[in-house]
Amino acid sequence: MSVFLLMAALLSAPAVMADPASSAAAQKTHTPFSSVSLPANTRVNGILVSEISGLAWDPHEQALHAVSDSGHLFRFRLKLEGGTLRAVVAASAVVLQHADGTLGKPADFDAEGLTLRRVPGVNTQQVELLVATEGRPRVWRVNLDGKVLESLELPPGLAEAKNYQARNTMLEAVAVHPVHGLLVAPERPLRGEDPQQGHCIHALDRHWNIEALDPHDARLKAMEVMESGHLLVLERSGSGKRLVNALRLADLDTCKVRTPCVAKTLLHIDREGGAENYEGMAYLGRGLVLLASDNGGKKGTDTVFLLVDLSEHSPHFSNK
Repeated sequence: MSVFLLMAALLSAPAVMADPASSAAAQKTHTPFSSVSLPANTRVNGILVSEISGLAWDPHEQALHAVSDSGHLFRFRLKLEGGTLRAVVAASAVVLQHADGTLGKPADFDAEGLTLRRVPGVNTQQVELLVATEGRPRVWRVNLDGKVLESLELPPGLAEAKNYQARNTMLEAVAVHPVHGLLVAPERPLRGEDPQQGHCIHALDRHWNIEALDPHDARLKAMEVMESGHLLVLERSGSGKRLVNALRLADLDTCKVRTPCVAKTLLHIDREGGAENYEGMAYLGRGLVLLASDNGGKKGTDTVFLLVDLSEHSPHFSNK
């Protein structure tokens, strides 16, 4: 069944601010999918909301952070009813800044991946963002005002642009694991790697291979760590009207040295006429996953936010 047919119709009752996790715990009268589109001309603080490539959820502040290819950081508020997405409200936007305070240019921050973590050594709820980039493969520590604090050490071989297949297949996804620490992944296998070995997930001291949706064509677009420690990945294959997105789950602890570990496909996200170009993913808790499309900067193309309820797709998603 297509996503288009599954999406819930907006109700006439006014939307209210709600904790996504609490909403999921309410009586489930909603469909597994709901979506909101931001018009292509949406601006906040004078910055166009466009080319969203990474998402990160702050459960303490109930805020959604996003990064764009062109080096902008956005902050959104979500409006939900009963686990159904009603609105995405753009609250603020800043331009990424270099450590010396100068504003970055799109070529400086070809941002693709985003995650949120607590500031190291701080015993509070203070958080920062980690931004993964292409062109110059880096993971930047960035504060919530958009200032780059430092470039983090990368696993062996990942800081060298020549090791990637192309400029636009470099560091695509970043996450933080409670045991393994910083995790990063390129969009496609590095030069010389066997695509039959699937996607390679890198930590500083080791790596894992997980099965790909299609070894010849799959691209890893984003990843998140679940409460169980399992890794949720967003993959895409095909192009145009054959574009297919999939959410897949892998247990890194079951991976063997020479064999890719199994990645269970939870669902495909497509629809008649072609799927959205989903690149950003944030885990909101209790089985709720939010995706955002990259409109490619195309005039007249909206940014689509899709909320997916996975709580009934796998026992590894907490619903408490």
